[in-house]
Amino acid sequence: MTAPNPFEALAEQIQETSTTSAVISALACIRRASAVLEVASVGVENDVPFIRDSIASIDPQADPRSLLVPVLRAQAALARFAADPETGELPDDENEDRAQLLAYVAEMVMRADADADDEVVREWADWCSSLLLDTCQHLDTLDGADPDDDRDHVPGPMTAGELQTQAEVLSLLRDSPADAMRQISELTEATRADLLAQIAPVFGTE
Repeated sequence: MTAPNPFEALAEQIQETSTTSAVISALACIRRASAVLEVASVGVENDVPFIRDSIASIDPQADPRSLLVPVLRAQAALARFAADPETGELPDDENEDRAQLLAYVAEMVMRADADADDEVVREWADWCSSLLLDTCQHLDTLDGADPDDDRDHVPGPMTAGELQTQAEVLSLLRDSPADAMRQISELTEATRADLLAQIAPVFGTE
């Protein structure tokens, strides 16, 4: 019997959610991924989703495209870390792992488009989900996980934790309890703290 694919299941959840919920999920992904920027001392917008506890301040009834404004403003600061869109080549960096992790975060931000329709916005949210999972998979591999496990849908510990976090975020957005954004923010900050601990050795800032 084939094991269920948790990556495909998560992608289906994103496709089934509302546009606003998809954007909020993506912003929470960027907040967690911003741990890479913090360790690398890369300055970005002092706004949602780049500052601590900022996810809690999001209005779940807001126009989804208005929520993208700070992400769009951050594109100029992060463009230099993105991989070449034609070749996939990473920017020059003597630390290839650092370059790869920064490229993942940069791509999450660079793919945001204020003029996108609902379908494209949801595709962007799916990209943010996938790129953060790629970040976690990279960290798991550096920590000794077998990269072939991913082909059998057996995620390493960081990746499994991120899959669970994203599923919980989408569940909270779907069920909409009164304190959903606070819960999502707390979950995001806790997961981000774990990411910080894993990223620091890669950048030599333990």
